[in-house]
Amino acid sequence: ICAICRKQVEDDPIEQIDQMLGAKADRANGKAPLGIRGYAIKGKLGTGGFGTVYLAEKIKTGEPVALKVMLSRIAVEADAREKFQKEIRLLKALQHPNLVQLLDHGAAGSAFYFVMEYCEAGSIADLLRRRGGKLELAEAVPLMLQSLEGLAFVHDKGFVHRDLKPQNILLKGPRQNRVAKICDLGFTKNFEQ
Repeated sequence: ICAICRKQVEDDPIEQIDQMLGAKADRANGKAPLGIRGYAIKGKLGTGGFGTVYLAEKIKTGEPVALKVMLSRIAVEADAREKFQKEIRLLKALQHPNLVQLLDHGAAGSAFYFVMEYCEAGSIADLLRRRGGKLELAEAVPLMLQSLEGLAFVHDKGFVHRDLKPQNILLKGPRQNRVAKICDLGFTKNFEQ
């Protein structure tokens, strides 16, 4: 594909999926919402090194979810595909209240994706930006302890996260009952390895 199309696909992989599956024509005829079968894309949340994350809605239930689609430039690399698949396997295996939970996964055409619970309060990095770089101790301590609980669980299962940072600790729930959830397990390594 040309450089312009390649850039558009890297910026928004859902467009490529729609073209591959013919969803644009269906949508024009009122038959299909933007997205992957069973999910309607509501907007882009962000792009990382391996994929773009979208806010989506599970069509059957109306539940908001986070849908991560592997970037097309990464999908051609066997190493990158393995890391993406590894993140799916780890999310399936590591069930804990302080880890983002996997809800679904699959492929749409040649694009890999997985669906996670949506953490509507953003990340700790977002929270820090909103608060001018500081958190009150009463708010920071519970979030840190919850993050450490999730990290301890990962360690007890024999893994080390290797990319823990404020952007990879998501927040769910209202301010008075916020729950910290570790995400982005793509760089996690087994201690034995």
